[in-house]
Amino acid sequence: METKQPEQQGLFISLRLKLLVGFTLLFSLVFAAAFYWFFTFATERALEKIRQDLLDTLKGAAAGVDGGELVALYHEGKPNAAGGAWLAANNAETDEDYERLTEEAVAAYGEAIPDGFSDDPRYQRQIEWLQHVHEVQPQAWPYTYVKGDEEAEVVFLVDLWAHYNAEKALPFQYAYVSSEGTQGNAYRGLNGLVKKNNLEIYEDDWGEWISAYVPVTNSQGERVGAIGVDFEADYVRQVQQAIIDRVAIAFAITYATLFILVFLVSRLFTRPIVALTQAAERIGEGDYNQDLSGLSRVRFPDEIGTLAEVFEIMVAKVHQREQSLRRKVEELQIEVDEAKRHQQVSEIVDTGFFQELQEKARSMRRRRMESEASDEAPSA
Repeated sequence: METKQPEQQGLFISLRLKLLVGFTLLFSLVFAAAFYWFFTFATERALEKIRQDLLDTLKGAAAGVDGGELVALYHEGKPNAAGGAWLAANNAETDEDYERLTEEAVAAYGEAIPDGFSDDPRYQRQIEWLQHVHEVQPQAWPYTYVKGDEEAEVVFLVDLWAHYNAEKALPFQYAYVSSEGTQGNAYRGLNGLVKKNNLEIYEDDWGEWISAYVPVTNSQGERVGAIGVDFEADYVRQVQQAIIDRVAIAFAITYATLFILVFLVSRLFTRPIVALTQAAERIGEGDYNQDLSGLSRVRFPDEIGTLAEVFEIMVAKVHQREQSLRRKVEELQIEVDEAKRHQQVSEIVDTGFFQELQEKARSMRRRRMESEASDEAPSA
């Protein structure tokens, strides 16, 4: 009888491969979530540090500004030649005029203006204080301003960028009205602490920043102006890049290590199952001499060991049943052969020819018996 092979449903995928794929997907999700959390956490901590540094710097910078001198500078101060050139460029009505006047100012005075935009001694004292603030906190770029004569207008007076890059600086006496009117950040800073974009990072042509504004008071405690500080947010990007450069590598190494461990462990787990499968195939072919003791008799038994023990018991019982069945089949075969012989004899006996032979045999026996009887009788 031909043994029917089991039909496979769909594509065969080994248990080991399923374990590898399953654990790989699980590790990917876990590591992605962990990396995202760590990346977000570190970024937020760095941003919180910058925010606190900004507010502390802003508070200290405002305390060192002479409000009365700032107001006097607004009313009486005059820009120098460099200040006038940069003021004209920033007041240009078109972008073409701005670019042309900027190029002329750079050509005439250079990108950095060591003396600033005014020769007024009050301006020099103000910008020296801003320089001191910057030296204490190099990420801070402070500037001062007062309320202008127009509605929602502010007039910028001293900007530290003049010493480093005049194109980034707000020129002396530069008047500005925000498109938001009295809701503009700088204008609201004249009346109280203002955190631009709630101290979230914003980007402009010069980089990424967080900014805040706070009022400046005179000797009587009156709010007469304000100071703003733009704080470089590059530190946040440095932290993020450090995470990518260092932590990501550590995560990748850990990920690869775990993958190798899963690869080895999956082999350890699937090897007994493969052995049982191979033994089952040989048993299916009639070879019952399979030694599964290496799977069932281990120091730390588990479900696979239990399965091997049950499998051994099952194989022994199947073998016994097969032997018993063979004996019964042999006995049945003998009985069938005996019955066939009886049937064949019966068929022969029941034929007319056999009965005629039997009758002749009986007749011959009678005649012989009569002859023997006559020979034994005494003569008269």
